[in-house]
Amino acid sequence: MDNPLFVIFALPNARVIELLATYPNREELLQEFPELEDEDIQQALIFASSYLSDRYSCES
Repeated sequence: MDNPLFVIFALPNARVIELLATYPNREELLQEFPELEDEDIQQALIFASSYLSDRYSCES
């Protein structure tokens, strides 16, 4: 019995943020990385925002 092959696409949040800075046009970014979805970008931005919010609210 053959096992199906699953390809998993994973980029660290920092890499997604870096790609957003590199590709200001989101459509171009999604063309270059078709595995990346709008929800992935949204989640990376939420994570970064939460991280920075937590980090800087604790320093006050």
